[in-house]
Amino acid sequence: MWRGSFTGVVDLRAAIKRYIAEHNRRARPLVWAKPATDILAAVSRAPERSV
Repeated sequence: MWRGSFTGVVDLRAAIKRYIAEHNRRARPLVWAKPATDILAAVSRAPERSV
């Protein structure tokens, strides 16, 4: 994760665009750590929201 302080919106946008460009330059496909069946089973075991 990166952090910074920005003097304005223009600087912030430029930093975001630099971050995205760097990330996309070395991007790799997502590899799931678990099969979808395991993930869906865990979701189905989660308690329901109370609010």
